[in-house]
Amino acid sequence: MTNWFWTVLLAATLSLPAIGTSAGIDTTATESAVTSETLPKTALPLYREGKSGKFPKRHAENLQRIKEGPIDLLFLGDSITDRWHEVPELWNASFRKWKPANFGVGGDRTENVLWRLENGELDGVSPRVVVLMIGTNNTHSNLPEDIVSGIRRIIEVIQQKAPETKILLLGIFPREPRIRNGVPVTMPMDKIKIINKELPKLAEEGKVRYLDIGNHFLSDGKVPKDVMPDGVHLNAKGYAIWAKAVTPVLKEMMK
Repeated sequence: MTNWFWTVLLAATLSLPAIGTSAGIDTTATESAVTSETLPKTALPLYREGKSGKFPKRHAENLQRIKEGPIDLLFLGDSITDRWHEVPELWNASFRKWKPANFGVGGDRTENVLWRLENGELDGVSPRVVVLMIGTNNTHSNLPEDIVSGIRRIIEVIQQKAPETKILLLGIFPREPRIRNGVPVTMPMDKIKIINKELPKLAEEGKVRYLDIGNHFLSDGKVPKDVMPDGVHLNAKGYAIWAKAVTPVLKEMMK
């Protein structure tokens, strides 16, 4: 046979797809694309560096809290949850009977909470109830549907690591626009309203309960300064409203 024949045969052989693959498909790229589509960045664990070192510090403190003793009630979220530490008397009066722990970390987004959960913050502990409120920091840059995906993924991880734990999923609290140089640069409430309409779909009877207490913080449809002085974070009055709104539900769920 001529050299021409062998050249054509070799070229045809090399062009055939490998067994178990499709012709012309880069499997590495395909897997990456599928992951990106089904799990957006909001649903992928992400470690936070940060100049202050607050994230690793608080993570270490949370791991230490697990070692210190039982946790029956776990609050999980961002700075709005973290700042329960600023009203310890109210915290103790409201929740101490349930052996509570506060795993809120300022600045956290859904992906940061996922990283913490994947790195020990539910290992060796099985709370009766987790109170989850997260997503407000995502509203600056992520789509509502992606934020919901991140929250859904957090619920899935909690259920995987602590299958007996019930989850009280709170709607994202209302907040004012982020202002820069006197001009609003983000309108988070537009996204929050969309997200909170979707979150009830994540509820599961006996496992996940959804509760939206946002209206408790509002006055004439706006966030009053005597509840959220900076338009985002609660003061003592705000935390008292939070405690009063969730306590009856927690009493039921903690049984």
